[in-house]
Amino acid sequence: MNIFSNNIRGIGCEVNRSWLRDYRIQSCSFFVGLEETKSMEVKDSLDRQMWGSSTFQCEVIDPIGLSGGIASLWDPSFFNATDSIKGEGFLAIRGMWLRLRKKCCFVNVYAPQYPLKKRTLCNNLFNLINFDLDYCRFVFGDFNDGRLLEERLDSVFCQNSAYHFNKFIHSIGLLEIKMAGRRLTYMSSAGDKHSKLDRYLVSPNVIDTWPHLNVTAMPRVHSDHCAIILSSNQLDFGPYPFWLFNYWLKDLEFEMVLRNGWSISNHPSYRLHISPLPLVSCKLRNLKEHIKSWRKEIIEKTRKEMVELTNKINDIDLLAENG
Repeated sequence: MNIFSNNIRGIGCEVNRSWLRDYRIQSCSFFVGLEETKSMEVKDSLDRQMWGSSTFQCEVIDPIGLSGGIASLWDPSFFNATDSIKGEGFLAIRGMWLRLRKKCCFVNVYAPQYPLKKRTLCNNLFNLINFDLDYCRFVFGDFNDGRLLEERLDSVFCQNSAYHFNKFIHSIGLLEIKMAGRRLTYMSSAGDKHSKLDRYLVSPNVIDTWPHLNVTAMPRVHSDHCAIILSSNQLDFGPYPFWLFNYWLKDLEFEMVLRNGWSISNHPSYRLHISPLPLVSCKLRNLKEHIKSWRKEIIEKTRKEMVELTNKINDIDLLAENG
């Protein structure tokens, strides 16, 4: 049970899509909730680039002009969706979690800024979630509200809004999963205001079914919001399949990798003790290991550069959080 949520602040950029795809695959998330997509093309042409394969389903609320937009994507081999409910500020997907035969409702929230519209959203969510109490309910996303004073730094904490937000959470019987990784999830463009606006709220029967849930706020990269991941047990899909990509052939180092990988058992004394088919099999297996080792070195080098840059950004954000 892994869920990925992020106010992506525009999904039209290829860098955002590739980053999202890599994070989703890395976290083994079967459900992805995006807020502020700012794109009308999510369901038509961009969704596969965001997911990483064609084995998914998608439902969206289109933005108004270049503002807003909500998208939910999921793996149908884990979750069989039966219906979707769309409202101002939320997108709910209901269906069956196949492995445990549990009815689940995933509510992706992008709350409006205005207090009156937030009240309307809370009322609509109250009616939706109380429709069938047998559902395991996951409510997550950008709520545009804080619950406690310490969830704001150098920004205005509205006690009235916090009161109504907490009242909604308690009245509907939801529980917030404690977040690790970061204390605050949003930073203003100027870098002078920080807030915790993103969170996961679940019904008690979710805790009964998945007792080891945890939430991690990831380092902020391409948005003003941190991505947050809800996870329980890590999913294991077994070893990755081996693919050879055409663009590798353009790399000057690849020819040497091929030569070294294919040169196994060239010694005449070795060839006398092995028939042609096992010999070819050994060569292919050795070639595969050489290519994997070569790719691993390149990936690690690239990943190290990305980690160093991300850590620099994260260090700056943490310094800003501390004033």
